[in-house]
Amino acid sequence: MPFEKTEERILKSIEETLATIDVLITSNNDHIKILQASDNKRNAWRRKALEIAVEKLKIHKNRKLKEYKRMVSNSKNHSFARMANSISYGYNSIQDYDIFFLTPTFILEDILWVYGPTLRDVIEISLGRENKISLEKYLPTLITHITEDVLPYLSDKKEFRQRSILISEAMLAAESGFVNAANVLLMTSIEGVVRILAQHVLDAQGLQVKQYEFSSLENLITLNHRDKNRKSALQWKDEIFNDKESLYHYQRSIGEPFKNILLKHEIDEVVHIKTFTNFSERFEFLVNSYKEERNIIIHGNKENFDEKWRYYLLLSAVSKTHNEIKHYYDNK
Repeated sequence: MPFEKTEERILKSIEETLATIDVLITSNNDHIKILQASDNKRNAWRRKALEIAVEKLKIHKNRKLKEYKRMVSNSKNHSFARMANSISYGYNSIQDYDIFFLTPTFILEDILWVYGPTLRDVIEISLGRENKISLEKYLPTLITHITEDVLPYLSDKKEFRQRSILISEAMLAAESGFVNAANVLLMTSIEGVVRILAQHVLDAQGLQVKQYEFSSLENLITLNHRDKNRKSALQWKDEIFNDKESLYHYQRSIGEPFKNILLKHEIDEVVHIKTFTNFSERFEFLVNSYKEERNIIIHGNKENFDEKWRYYLLLSAVSKTHNEIKHYYDNK
């Protein structure tokens, strides 16, 4: 009897996962239709993200269907017990956690790249029990990380030394209560650091162009060069990245399981995987909602931007940029 109940429970959990995936596919497609109807160019990245999510959900659904059929077949020939020993249930076969990354709520928040969130945070935000502002709870830890790890690293490299001083001054301004000033200084400092890194990568990849030829950071990141005399389009070269700390880069890899995540009461470990991406994809986070907020402030369309959340977001961008610099400078 206990065995039969276990069999029934595992099969039911897979059925529930499949039903949830169908709901999410429908929900994402509904959001895509709404964004298409708005005809707003600023929604292009949102539509793309939702479309990618739908494709990932379909892949996951096919995988779960195969698993379900295999388990039903094995139950008939009495080999189910062996499978039950290697598969848990509920949101189990660890890949099932993927679907929390693929809810419209979570995708449209565009926070997968920020510093600190655990898988537990992803789940809570996806289910609507928390909002992204709750992530500012990681600000104290983030400040310590920037102070002890990021700034010493940047100041140790001549090309980034002045930028590290500016970032430090921004943090001192925030500490003194001048968060508006801190946030503006961080925005310009981040762009400066990314441009310096971009030139380093352009040179290393043999791309004959200078970063200052790109009028905007977005054009630089996407290599959208407006020189009509150029015979061929510029393109960043793909490289292997070893991501040890980022939920963001796990989610970019379709179908990769959470192989090394430690499932505890508080899910606070992260994945260790290799991804094959390029500079544009690594800095994609700077051309989505981050860019929209940045433009509103830089162009003078917002008077007050001293929110603690925004300061956390900008320091997160500093931290993530630091991780990318380490790859390009230290892994050669």
